[in-house]
Amino acid sequence: MPSPNYDPPTLAEMRAIVGRMLRDPEGQVFGPDDLNDIINEGLADLSGFRPIEDTESITYEGGTPAPGPIPFELTRLSYVWGVEVRNDAQPSDIGQSFFIPYNTGESQVPNGWDLYMGFVRLGRLNWNYLWQWQNGLGGDPVVISAWGYRDRILPTSDGETLDLQDNTDYLCLVKSCRMLGFRLLSNDRSLYQQWLAATNNTDVSPAQLQGMLNLAEGDYDRQRRRSAVYRRTPAIGPQYP
Repeated sequence: MPSPNYDPPTLAEMRAIVGRMLRDPEGQVFGPDDLNDIINEGLADLSGFRPIEDTESITYEGGTPAPGPIPFELTRLSYVWGVEVRNDAQPSDIGQSFFIPYNTGESQVPNGWDLYMGFVRLGRLNWNYLWQWQNGLGGDPVVISAWGYRDRILPTSDGETLDLQDNTDYLCLVKSCRMLGFRLLSNDRSLYQQWLAATNNTDVSPAQLQGMLNLAEGDYDRQRRRSAVYRRTPAIGPQYP
């Protein structure tokens, strides 16, 4: 959930920020497409070490039990650590929900959930149990929820707000974009010569540019280590709220 005290920038605002950091505030060397690519790469990298917590749910309405797993297609989550089953018609003193354990593969019959190619699959035992639970409570639907993490949404228009949750996300993205920009200048001689002439940076030698890149890489590496979020490990035993 985004921090209530943080207002993320739009794509256009972030382009202006990155342009200033790369000493090209007028966009004479790094055009909008170049800066968009840098920002998108930074967001994709951010998803790897600071994924966003999220959930997805489907409603199971029963039906005839049959052998085979229930496929639950994910549309947002890229990683799942828990699968919850809830029936609000269950008496509260007994418990209305529980978490299905992760299937470790040690049992001959799958007794938990598994994630494969974007689908959460529940084994046949859970399939039949959910059918009995749903039909034994007057046909009230059972909600199956996957708990996990999603990747950042890449912006498609200038006015779109970036998928940043707090100031730490912003710092990571800013430092990543600065590093990527200096790396591009360092690896592209033609772009470097254009940058020298167009932005009045003629005092920056190749050695100085390499030093700026090394500083940006070190700054980003420190920020990344400080800000990394450890993902939850799927539980192999049943859990009850």
